[in-house]
Amino acid sequence: METVIVHVGSDPHFFALLFYPTMNSHTRQKVWKLHSLLGIILGLPLFIIFLAGSFAFYQNEAIHWTHAEMIEPIPETTPSLDSIVHEMSLKAGELKQVTFRVARPERPVTDIYWKNQGDEWSHYWNLPTSNQTIEATDHDADYLHFLVDLHYFDFLPYGRMMTGIIATLFFSIILTGVIYQWRGLKNDFKWSRLKKTGRGFWKNWHRTLSAVTMPFQAIYSATGAVLTIGLLASAPAIVLFFDGSQEKLEVAISPIEHVTSDQSSHHIQLDLARRKSEKIWGYQVETSLVQVISHEGKAPTIIVEGREKGFRFLRQHQIAFTADASVIQSAGPGEMLGAALIEGIVNLHFGIFGAFWIKIALGALGLVVAFSTAAGILILLQRHQSGKRARWLTILEALTYWVIAGFPLAIMVGLTTATIAIEYSVISFWLTLGVVFLILLIRRKTPQLHRYYILTGLVSWGALVSFAIKNYTSAFPLGSPHQEFVTIFSLCILGYGFLMFAIAYYINTRKTPQLPEKS
Repeated sequence: METVIVHVGSDPHFFALLFYPTMNSHTRQKVWKLHSLLGIILGLPLFIIFLAGSFAFYQNEAIHWTHAEMIEPIPETTPSLDSIVHEMSLKAGELKQVTFRVARPERPVTDIYWKNQGDEWSHYWNLPTSNQTIEATDHDADYLHFLVDLHYFDFLPYGRMMTGIIATLFFSIILTGVIYQWRGLKNDFKWSRLKKTGRGFWKNWHRTLSAVTMPFQAIYSATGAVLTIGLLASAPAIVLFFDGSQEKLEVAISPIEHVTSDQSSHHIQLDLARRKSEKIWGYQVETSLVQVISHEGKAPTIIVEGREKGFRFLRQHQIAFTADASVIQSAGPGEMLGAALIEGIVNLHFGIFGAFWIKIALGALGLVVAFSTAAGILILLQRHQSGKRARWLTILEALTYWVIAGFPLAIMVGLTTATIAIEYSVISFWLTLGVVFLILLIRRKTPQLHRYYILTGLVSWGALVSFAIKNYTSAFPLGSPHQEFVTIFSLCILGYGFLMFAIAYYINTRKTPQLPEKS
């Protein structure tokens, strides 16, 4: 690789030439091989991560849709946290630590994470109008939680670490792709390229969609890598900088959660602490979390967290109280460096800016990237159509069609089942994947992808019908905040169905070349 040196003003593209080195064909081919190798290894996991993540974006909001029968409008009066603590002590054992995620329009139940003196955790919901506390749907049966786990590969040993490594390497895929395609990158933004047929069909789709979504891909890969790889880096950081103490690291990241006081109380005043916080913050900040943290040999601390309303990047306020609700310490957005950095990275990765339309946009982009990745894998398979193929390529072909045909369908079958009997939604997901695998195994032919996407689109719209029948209502109601979130989620599912039909149409009508039949 050699760098071009030019005089200022001698070339209209001086800065582009200065920062972009020219490459000979041999070096460029090496970059392409690295891009292809990483794409082959990581393509299918990335497809699953983006596809599941696009739905996992709506983990909080989807409760309106998956539990519509028990969700009611949020009342004007907030539930008494002190009363809930008393009730929970009888249900789940004496309190050691508890976190309340306070009800809000997008998630109108108060989530209660309770830890008793035996260090056993339990999860409950406090319903908004009836003020009834019930056991939450089991994590393994709650379909949107399941998709979150799928996004992180939590089913596998060290799955969350694996996703961080994949995100890091995904950044290398983006970088090598940009370097290889730099000279023709501006042409990849032309949507007219997608009309072409023949062998270049998948290549054009992959390059155009990748170019358009490049900023999103870069943000996802960088923030995902930092969030997950940071866990790997914490162990050596503890040894090198914090004298082997994990508590010192936690204090450095978020000191307010570790402040203590000798002042004790027979009763923990959660309601009083919440009222004091809201008075200090004013109407522009809404309470999002109330937490009781126990300290070894010290009195418990109450942490009240609030988020600024409206579109904000850093929104988090925190106040630490003694058990009897005396203020110990407070902090606003950005005042604690460690907490601000983590909040900023999390907000970027999950689109938490206080504007729901951002979540919708990021979820849609995630779907686009998922199918762009699938197109990239199909490019690599096309390049090896002719001649004798290695066994690994045959296995890759089988896995590719199973994943890109089966997962979009399985996700929608599971979501449809969630409207009827949510306890069977995860089972139906895995069962659908198994059926698709058996069909591909028995037929032993290159599948017609458009047929699977047509079926996925039909199932998507069938989910809206099953929701309406189950709840004796329209899938697009309007009026209360609860009904508006139902409508928004239904529109997202409707759009997903349209996307499946559109992909099926292009695949079927553009006469794309088929891979050779399996022998």
